[in-house]
Amino acid sequence: TCRTAIRVDFDATAERLVFSREGHPLPNAEEWEARLVTQVHDAAPGAAGRHLAAGGAARARAHQDALELIDAASSAAIERIARQAVPAQVSSLARYGGARQGLLEMAQGHAPCAGIAALPVRELRRHIQELGGNDADCTEKGDLLERLCTSAGSWSALASYWAAAAPDAQAPLCVCGSALKRTTGLDRLTLFLRESLLPNEPTSSARFQRALRDYTMLGGGCITCDVCEEPVTTSGVVWSCAAGSETILHANSYDVCDECFQRHAFGADEAGDSSSSSEPPPPPRRSSSSSSPSSEA
Repeated sequence: TCRTAIRVDFDATAERLVFSREGHPLPNAEEWEARLVTQVHDAAPGAAGRHLAAGGAARARAHQDALELIDAASSAAIERIARQAVPAQVSSLARYGGARQGLLEMAQGHAPCAGIAALPVRELRRHIQELGGNDADCTEKGDLLERLCTSAGSWSALASYWAAAAPDAQAPLCVCGSALKRTTGLDRLTLFLRESLLPNEPTSSARFQRALRDYTMLGGGCITCDVCEEPVTTSGVVWSCAAGSETILHANSYDVCDECFQRHAFGADEAGDSSSSSEPPPPPRRSSSSSSPSSEA
């Protein structure tokens, strides 16, 4: 078969990957070695032969240079595709929120959706506790509903929580088409350490726990939102693609911080309040299909 370098881009309008012939293919290791030998020869005639005879040092250097160049080009491609995919991800979140009127009204109307309002007292208390709140002094159902909102942080944050916690919840979609799963920043950091930095280390080991503690003390920083490019803190919430890094579209996994989720799905502003609409974000600084509505929301 014929082989050539392929360029991969993301068409945000069609919401699909586009493949084309790479205009500037990278040299392979042998071509890189030939260039190196030529440079050495030009600088000092006769030195090329000595380099090739000295235990393959020139070849080793050529391979290393080629690998570094390929790695840099791969990273640049990953960043470029992530940047191209941002508008499509924002549109997907907007469609998700628009198709879930109950969640949208809760986020923008500062009142619980019908699904939450209908929960029995026992379930309300359970959700408050899951959000880290204290329901001990709540005697009326209205108190529990207000405490649920307070525990989440805002009505918009509660809408985000209920988007994943509702009995008939349907996950928002990543730009790749897989589900976005809501998780804590700490759990996402743990997954990152387990998959990327310490893949062979048991999570219960002293080494793993020390690394987790060190990164937690630094506030996380390993996980970055692919929409706004802000770091995800260990105390925050993030929506991560279930496909992980198993896709060309996001070879380094894909994460959307909860602030971006609330902003683009429900129209929440920077302060955590809501407005009737949201504007698309400006293009990110660097080079990460609509879902059907759920009956509850």
